[in-house]
Amino acid sequence: MKKKYAIKTKYGTFEAKIWYDKSDKVHLVETTGFNKTMTHGDSLAHAKAMAAELIELLVECEMDEEGSHAQYVHSLDRTRYATVAVHSRDVPKKELASILNQSKISRKDFVALL
Repeated sequence: MKKKYAIKTKYGTFEAKIWYDKSDKVHLVETTGFNKTMTHGDSLAHAKAMAAELIELLVECEMDEEGSHAQYVHSLDRTRYATVAVHSRDVPKKELASILNQSKISRKDFVALL
């Protein structure tokens, strides 16, 4: 049975699901915030350490990613995300509409947050 664990890293605490696979005799780890990336460990402690290492690597890869766009993902609902161009200009209406659509936020809710 998959159990959720809080994995502490140098970038904060993240969630991972860990379960024991009897056929392979290892603890499998699924990160919930990074497109369900997986790793494993020989013991629960080793699996948690491997999860922390994987999460830190994934965060560092995102931080090092070059380009003019950033991607933001909702911490509780990974289907809610937005890709945003990073520049100092105002966001064009069409791009703002796309961001709201991707992040599943209505215009009314967005305006209420302003």
